Amino acid sequence: MRLLKLLSLFLLSICLSGMGDAVVSLQMSLCNSDDDLSIDLIAENMDFHAMANLMPDSLLYQNGGVSTQPDGYYSYSITLNGETLESGAETNSGSFSLSATADSNSYGDGSSRFSLGANSKVKNGDLKIYYANPDNRVEETIHTDNAVYSQKVMTTPSSMKSSGLGAIIGTSQPDSNAGDSNAEEGFDQKENNNDNPPEESPQITGVREVMSVTGAKSAIIETNVNGNTLAQWRDGFRSNPSGYAFGQEIQGIVRTSLNELEMKGEAMGFPTQRLPPGDVKISSRHVSEIEEEARFKHIIGEISAFKEEYPQSETPALWYYLNQKAYINPEEGDSPGITHKPLELYKMSMGFTITD
Repeated sequence: MRLLKLLSLFLLSICLSGMGDAVVSLQMSLCNSDDDLSIDLIAENMDFHAMANLMPDSLLYQNGGVSTQPDGYYSYSITLNGETLESGAETNSGSFSLSATADSNSYGDGSSRFSLGANSKVKNGDLKIYYANPDNRVEETIHTDNAVYSQKVMTTPSSMKSSGLGAIIGTSQPDSNAGDSNAEEGFDQKENNNDNPPEESPQITGVREVMSVTGAKSAIIETNVNGNTLAQWRDGFRSNPSGYAFGQEIQGIVRTSLNELEMKGEAMGFPTQRLPPGDVKISSRHVSEIEEEARFKHIIGEISAFKEEYPQSETPALWYYLNQKAYINPEEGDSPGITHKPLELYKMSMGFTITD
């Protein structure tokens, strides 16, 4: 106790540097008669700095950290008077940063501030993120192929807010004919002296994102898009003492084909939802009025059964939206099924709102 009392007369400054696959770690506790603060950090390839001003009746602590290499990780927690905020990230092709403030009566007016912010980015690689307060913990896993993604998070003991934005950008084809417009089409004009130019090699692009929330009520949303496509997607999370809401949305255009297009989500007390909603078969066969009426009655029956099983569906805990187009090619016969044609647009979004 005497040591802490002596330290309270001074300004404490800390600087840790991690370069060349170096691991840095820090465990620290500060307290006075009114406040108790503790910090726990472990990181690889990260510069970290902190300052603290500890007085008998006040405490001010601030820190910041930033990655130094495209691959690295950190795991960080800060606790003030029994309330803990957490943040972490790991990537093999990106960057991250964090900042925290813990302030108790530093202005002498009894006010306090306690927050933890974090930023993360990834390009053509993997990123794992987590952030938490006393009510909820959010974990995200993002895999990108020819795509980029960035996210910002702000956490306090009573709220969390995050927003992420990504883009599937594709890759440029080899430019063997600089200045020739045909070079952008992926083949050399000098070798294109016939009516059948070489086919453009497919560009595999895509994103896989899993976003899960754990706490008193858990939920998860997963998005998978893979193929030759250009797209933008976003995600977000909001929480307060009465509950939370989060969701994902992606929209794009098919360049040549898609290998995978899926979004699914699940929450406690609500069945798994999938977009697109099941396998769809399309036929150009003529449907009689009798058969059409029978199908209509079947749909009405399914709706009635759903309302009986989920009587609270008027105010659901989940919403989702789908805009999907399917095309018929008469030359392929009666039942070609769904095919994603070049320049076809797609959009999917899913979100949960969960309250106490």
